[in-house]
Amino acid sequence: MGIEDYFKKNNIVPKRIEEISEEYRRIYFIYDKSRFISEFCKSNMDDFVDCVDYENSSFLFDVVAREASRYSDLFEPCCMSGLLGCYLASELEGVKYKGIDINEVAIDKAKKRAIANNLSPDIFEVKDKLEYKQKHVAVVGKYVANAYNSKRIVVDEQAIKWLSGISDNIILIGFTRPNLFENDREEFSGSFKRYGYKLDILTALRKGECRQGDFFVMKAAR
Repeated sequence: MGIEDYFKKNNIVPKRIEEISEEYRRIYFIYDKSRFISEFCKSNMDDFVDCVDYENSSFLFDVVAREASRYSDLFEPCCMSGLLGCYLASELEGVKYKGIDINEVAIDKAKKRAIANNLSPDIFEVKDKLEYKQKHVAVVGKYVANAYNSKRIVVDEQAIKWLSGISDNIILIGFTRPNLFENDREEFSGSFKRYGYKLDILTALRKGECRQGDFFVMKAAR
């Protein structure tokens, strides 16, 4: 299908920052993590974030797809509304995909998106990632190993420790605020190294290339 056709089919279109509604503005300023995630999933914010940076998201999703195509079994924790997952499941023939998220609202959206893309809704399941123990050939995702503190986006050490028991191959879209890419790359590299992984940056979109911050696709393997 291709990423452009997929986005078009799923009503993902370029938008301007100025189009952010009061709902999104309200969510942006919630600092309590659990409340932020809940409100984030109730809204269409996960879709909105991707369509604000339409060209960059298209590029990053394709980088993940190309790298993931070499694996027969993909697992996505924190899959949100299934935007990346449905693309991978649709695009990669012969690849088994499974996505989970603790938020029921997000998974309901993901199941509906799966049906709209001629996929089984059963590829998505409501589950806490930290209670999930099944091993997979490769892990993919966007919201897996980033966490927030009061100042910036940081590496989620607990998530990486958990990932180390799930798979030897991890392909993630990482993101940080402008000018923090170098710092975060070193932080991610050090965190993965502690669990036996070697981290490679497959691509990076730096300040000036994308409006929301710095994005990169990283692969950790051991």
